[in-house]
Amino acid sequence: MSNRTLTINHLPSRSFAGPSLPALSLQVLLIIGASILWMVSVPTVDYGQMDDLGLISILPPAMFVALGLLVVSFCLALRRAEANGPVLAGQVIVLIIMLYGITAMVEEQSRFGVTWLHAGFTEHIMRTGTVAPNLEARFNWPGFFVMSAVMVEFAGLESILGFAGWAAVIFNFLYLIPLYVMFDAITKDKRLVWMALWLFYLTNWVGQDYYSPQALSFFFSLVILSIVIRWFNGSMEAATGDPQPANGPTTGPIARLTQWMNREPLPLIVSTPFQRVGLVSIIVVIFAVIVFSHQLTPQYEILAISALVVFRRCTLRSLPFIMAAMVAAWLSFMTIDFLVGHSSAITGGVGQVGQTVTANVTERLSGSPEHVFVIQMRMVMTVLIWVLAFLGGLRRLWTGHWDITYGILAAVPFSLLLLQSYGGEAILRIYFFALPFMAFFAAGLFFASSGASMSWRTTILVGLTSTVLLGGFYVTRYGNERMDYKTNAEVAAMDYVYEVAEPGSQFFVTLQGSAWRYQDYEQYRYRSIKGAFSEGDIEDILWRMKDPKYPASYLILTRSQEAHAELFLGWPPGEWDQRVDDLKATGKFETLFANEDAEVLVLTEEAR
Repeated sequence: MSNRTLTINHLPSRSFAGPSLPALSLQVLLIIGASILWMVSVPTVDYGQMDDLGLISILPPAMFVALGLLVVSFCLALRRAEANGPVLAGQVIVLIIMLYGITAMVEEQSRFGVTWLHAGFTEHIMRTGTVAPNLEARFNWPGFFVMSAVMVEFAGLESILGFAGWAAVIFNFLYLIPLYVMFDAITKDKRLVWMALWLFYLTNWVGQDYYSPQALSFFFSLVILSIVIRWFNGSMEAATGDPQPANGPTTGPIARLTQWMNREPLPLIVSTPFQRVGLVSIIVVIFAVIVFSHQLTPQYEILAISALVVFRRCTLRSLPFIMAAMVAAWLSFMTIDFLVGHSSAITGGVGQVGQTVTANVTERLSGSPEHVFVIQMRMVMTVLIWVLAFLGGLRRLWTGHWDITYGILAAVPFSLLLLQSYGGEAILRIYFFALPFMAFFAAGLFFASSGASMSWRTTILVGLTSTVLLGGFYVTRYGNERMDYKTNAEVAAMDYVYEVAEPGSQFFVTLQGSAWRYQDYEQYRYRSIKGAFSEGDIEDILWRMKDPKYPASYLILTRSQEAHAELFLGWPPGEWDQRVDDLKATGKFETLFANEDAEVLVLTEEAR
């Protein structure tokens, strides 16, 4: 056999006529028109008019028209049996910018309070050259922050904050590559591939693609899965006739089940031993970076690869053991400081499915009526894409496509419910990990078989589905935007505090959501007085701020905290301001700094 890589397909080849020039020109013109209309609409977005529904409440009608033009262009591009890759790629790229770049285009500062914390971690590493495992739990998985520090210094920048606002766009561009490889490995119908990508981006509302370890680890996870699915998918014997070592049980019910499941092997790219060694080395190195960077993603990756091995959809039968050993080694030797006294954070939620569901769903159904509606919409949109995936899977099964590998990978993330609640975000991560495969099956509802042009009825259904998902996307992804976005005035207040505060001082906030903790992280103590402030316990607040162990205490009050109170606690407008006025009315606080979006209070001399 030649040393060159050989592609073996199990699907008959067909040749199709390309799209006519007028049709192609119309699709391109629609893309250009949508892009221009979108860009001229961006300056008209007014954040001052936003309500508790979030970003969708202030988007101008022209933006929705632009999205509609893009949907029409995409539907027309899918009509012909042979997909036009460059046009479809352009449509998906424009979609990514419209969906994920809108906040970076219109907001003054990077969104999410946690983004500013990640800036603080990176700044600490750049300034000290070390990590601090005892200071914060996430420093026990510092890979992402170390890489961030190296990148920022190499680029000659001062902070990640100059580009962190574009992280969602950048990461979603990165996801496009391994997702395409994975989808292309299971079908030769390029329309199905692009439809799956389209649906992935229309339904990726969970917001885990901000500047974070999860976003990068998810990309690396997709790269590993794309390599396994394309080059080590368990189809070697079927493709070449060469006997391969058995993966998993060879007798019994599981063996019979796997034999039944493997009736339709995936198309396989046959490679040389040298190439396979190189690919396995890439997998191991990438997984090492994930282990170094994130707590949850390695658990998911081990479960996913193990399931593929058990059901003979992966020939790398030792890979799960290698991965598990790497995780065990990291936990045993590199997170000792964290595990001492915090082991329950790793194992405490094992088997507590009821508590996990409560922490992830029930406890979130509170706040203002609009916020509760946003949460309900997230549930509806989650169920919708899962129902579409189920129906699409049934349709592909009916037309003779088993898609067992993707069925396994769509189901595996739900096993994370057995491990831990992950701070109340386990279901969000489950949705995120399962989404690529749910999107593929949902796309299969429209393209169960290849070789024929798409009917007008199906074209209309694709357009209607895209329109519904687009509307749901802006509600579900940006429903908390009143709290998530940050203004120059809020940052100016915190910059002032850093300028005047002595090292060792205490910084207090009433509620989470502020832009803080981004500078000299280890030199100050950051505290929340949510309980005391919510209950109106002024004496408790005074007691905390008068602690003699600290040279000074600062109470930082921002617009983001007020939005948090109204969104999540259901406080009526003006309630937060009234409670701040109650603090000032005691005569024991004085204003150190104030602007339109923030205020900094300190204790008076008499109250200290």
